[in-house]
Amino acid sequence: MSDELPDELSDEKIDKIRSKLVEKGAQANCPMCNNSSFQIQHLLTKLSVQSKLSEGSFRNVSLPAAVTICENCGFITLHSLTMLGLAEEFE
Repeated sequence: MSDELPDELSDEKIDKIRSKLVEKGAQANCPMCNNSSFQIQHLLTKLSVQSKLSEGSFRNVSLPAAVTICENCGFITLHSLTMLGLAEEFE
């Protein structure tokens, strides 16, 4: 297993995510502490999805997402790259 970290997103890609979030009106304050400052992380995540919770039902299906973190309390939010229209661009 490699100890190397994955490549971080460029500032250009972070700006694309930020622009899409603003375009979609995703500018609400943090639901935990009401802070208005969030950071967009320079790494993406994928959520594994399945139709049943039983063992062995996992398939290689996932939802790619951008991660934002509240600068005050650390609350994490995920934003679907598919719904933002950026999934193919970020593959």
